[in-house]
Amino acid sequence: MKTTLKTGILYALIGVFFIAAQSFAATKFLIHEVAGDEDFPEGVEEGAIKFVCAESEEALSALFRSKDLPFDPELVKNRGGRKCHVWYEPSLKGFRADADNQTVERLIYEVDTLSFLAGRTEIVGDSLDVVKEILPYIERPLEITIGVNHALEEIWYQDALNLHFKDLHHSVVFREKTAPEVNPWVQDFVKSGKAGGESLLLLPRRLLEGSSEYGEKYCPLLDELETKKHCFRSKLSWEGGDIQFLKHPLNPGKTILFYGDTAKNYWGKELTKEEYAYVLMLEFGADFAVDLSGLAPHIDYFVSFIPDENTALVSVPLTGSQGLAYSALEALGQRLNTPYTSEIMEMAKSLSVSALEFRKEKSEIRKVMEQLKKTQSDWTVEEKVGIQKRLESYIARSCSEDPDDCFSGKSQEKMFQEDLSLLRDWISSAAVLRTDVAMIPALLSVIESQLPDYKIPDIKLRERKIAELEALGLKVIRVPRIAGDKSLEVPWSGISYVNNLLVDKILFVPSIGLPGIENMILDDIRSQMPKGYKVIPIYARHLILNNGGIHCATGIVRGS
Repeated sequence: MKTTLKTGILYALIGVFFIAAQSFAATKFLIHEVAGDEDFPEGVEEGAIKFVCAESEEALSALFRSKDLPFDPELVKNRGGRKCHVWYEPSLKGFRADADNQTVERLIYEVDTLSFLAGRTEIVGDSLDVVKEILPYIERPLEITIGVNHALEEIWYQDALNLHFKDLHHSVVFREKTAPEVNPWVQDFVKSGKAGGESLLLLPRRLLEGSSEYGEKYCPLLDELETKKHCFRSKLSWEGGDIQFLKHPLNPGKTILFYGDTAKNYWGKELTKEEYAYVLMLEFGADFAVDLSGLAPHIDYFVSFIPDENTALVSVPLTGSQGLAYSALEALGQRLNTPYTSEIMEMAKSLSVSALEFRKEKSEIRKVMEQLKKTQSDWTVEEKVGIQKRLESYIARSCSEDPDDCFSGKSQEKMFQEDLSLLRDWISSAAVLRTDVAMIPALLSVIESQLPDYKIPDIKLRERKIAELEALGLKVIRVPRIAGDKSLEVPWSGISYVNNLLVDKILFVPSIGLPGIENMILDDIRSQMPKGYKVIPIYARHLILNNGGIHCATGIVRGS
């Protein structure tokens, strides 16, 4: 019988263990299965997490020793007169996730296949643009894996490779995938590590991102990866951006797991925070755990590491900056295809006053902001001139009976052959349009986060976690984070400059394209970085607007 949260704590005698030594030979153990959340029925393998209960703590401890599982007396609790401890056997025995201290050997990306094959000219800051911009800076040859759909003949891929990565000294290989959906957030579904001396990739059971529908959508992606050599499927669902590993600064032989609580909804609601951490540590082979929940959507929006220098970059919300608000308003105006509205002009006026007036007139500025947000549905963004007429002309001569046929299957290949320039312009225009549309609410969010009445959330929690990082022996560098807080009621994670990528001594930092303020932030990071490190801005607007960054979009495989 399976217990659920609705039925409460029930015990079912579903198995009896016998310890084959000394006086415990006839001891019986009760098992209480921990149910996954009913909203995420595929979030965990059935029966993977349990509570095992015995008449005494000694008997319980002996059982764990016999199975070579860690036993923590602090986790023992009373259930129905028995002593109980959470029980989990790792998906891959002996697996230890790679720590950030280990050398980067391989980078994995997923890109939009049509943009790649057609040679999209517009730079929008998606995963294709990011990998193209990053690779020339890395002098040491790496293996680069790029996931693309196999839509055309092989020659098209080779031509596209030469177009995008000319004179590249890295080894670029394609991972041909049949799963139709593109998911650029490779960090969330790939964790590299080692077991038995072999390098492996651990995959989550489901890639849920807070939605069972999302998990179903990307199940084919994980199913496909599972068939690849050196890939192994976890019994648990998790999100890699919410899990990071570091060698302990004061005890380098041990590994620290830094984690957030996003996966707790999928399989750990019944568990305490400590029990949840216990399961994660077992699954990934970590020795210690540090909880960084509640500060960002994923912890890679809150912290990144410079391991060799025992340094942590921590994001701290930036607020009260008139300069940033005005820069965001200017960027908003540049994306619109309509004249500046009276509301935009009024906001510009409000942001141009003295610092004293800015704070003094906060209630009036708030009214202007609310009116500005109300009018955003009337704004339009600029489309590439002439693209619509060119598409209509192509459809009329090539597939007038069924226009949808022009953009799929063999007809899509025909478009490559007959009018590649149109295809390229169409893909470029669509990419820019999507980015511009997403930019409007994001920029409004940035402006609002800088108003004088905005309060920074979670200050005490953030300072407490920073103190924990420092107590581990880490030097903390505070890095501004722009907008994206839950209090703004905008479904956007904001701009986190710690969602970066460190390869050797080059730190690649995402940029959304607010040059004035971002140059100041980058200069500040550079001034605090250890000697010998470079800080390179990478245009990643599309990734940022879709709740990510460079770290989110990069799968990292490490060596020794």
